[in-house]
Amino acid sequence: MVSRRAFLRRGGAAGLAGLSGLAGCTLGDTPEPLLERDAPSPGLLATPWAAPRSDRRNTGVPGAVGPGNVPGVAWRGGFSTRPRIRAPPVAVDDDLFVLDDRRGRVSCLAVADGRTRWTASVGPVGDGVAPTVTDDRVYLAAGRTLRALTRDGDDRWRVDFPGAVRGVTVGDSLFVSTADGTPGCYAVAPDSGTVRWAVETGLVVAPAAHDGDTVVVGDMRGTVSCLDAASGETLWRRETPDAWVQAAPVVADGRVFVGTGTAPLDGGHLVAYDHADGTVDWQRPLADAAAFSSFACDGSRLFAVDSRGVLRRLDAASGALDWRFSSRDPFDSAVSNVTLDFAPAVANGLVTYAGPDERLHVVETDAATDGSEVGARFRGDVRATSAPTVAGGALFVGTRSGVVAVGDASAD
Repeated sequence: MVSRRAFLRRGGAAGLAGLSGLAGCTLGDTPEPLLERDAPSPGLLATPWAAPRSDRRNTGVPGAVGPGNVPGVAWRGGFSTRPRIRAPPVAVDDDLFVLDDRRGRVSCLAVADGRTRWTASVGPVGDGVAPTVTDDRVYLAAGRTLRALTRDGDDRWRVDFPGAVRGVTVGDSLFVSTADGTPGCYAVAPDSGTVRWAVETGLVVAPAAHDGDTVVVGDMRGTVSCLDAASGETLWRRETPDAWVQAAPVVADGRVFVGTGTAPLDGGHLVAYDHADGTVDWQRPLADAAAFSSFACDGSRLFAVDSRGVLRRLDAASGALDWRFSSRDPFDSAVSNVTLDFAPAVANGLVTYAGPDERLHVVETDAATDGSEVGARFRGDVRATSAPTVAGGALFVGTRSGVVAVGDASAD
């Protein structure tokens, strides 16, 4: 990790247009607005963010370098008309896939400048579902239909389900999560859409986690199920402390992590299960908040944001609190956006998320280990509408006016 002195020497007090620098800040410091800084256009993304939570385990940790210590705006926009972007952008190679659920369509944008390459309709949508992308396919949730497109936007096949498609996880099969109607988890052949097996569950509203051998789903009955990826056989099933598992489960380092809660300002839990047999390794109550948003986990550390917008780093093995960060000004009673997806992204020693104030907040992953409240390194006034994604040396986030692409300004 870069020392505070080296960080300042390298220009760490600069950031996004509208970013505030909080290098080395302590709780209670007031961030100062900074001059606008531009960054070069992102190039080919060596490390992708190819699924709603980066990878098939839903870790939110792509292994990318991100914009680093000197972030700047590479470009803004990407849309000729005002979109509504609630699903996180998905970035692979030189393509950026963005769902506009105001118009019910997915656009493939050029990573370098936001230019539109093609669009595909997904029809009327409620809560937007980000596409899942492979080397040669783009999988789109379109209501109760799953569409498979080429990377050029041409249709390959479609398959209908008895419930709304809410996530696609790629392995030897496509593992499709559905809600409404007859909800469940389905294994689908990637080349044809043929259903290989189906398991009925409660409403599944987030992508399943897949480690190669098993598939883990959480549902709105408050049940977590671990299934055999090849056959669909239930290996174990556990009830959570509360109903409603809305966040995507995470599989990392032999554990399954889930969040629960039924109302934004009521209690919920963070729970870690042993991946092998489903026994509870630990559970941590949230007294006045739920855990609706998906996590990030690098194996030893879990990053979770509750429905009040409080970010925590927990020890993944024990659930012990390492630090917490609140994005809300305690004197700002007007901040009340609890509908935004607060799912964090971790890259290169920094964890980034969009808070209930619609700003981007960037905190050092190693800010503390004593359970204290910490400050942020950067803050970006971008009016975020989606969770951020990090790929290669860039970060992308949906905003009220389109997409903001953030790059490394030190490379300019």
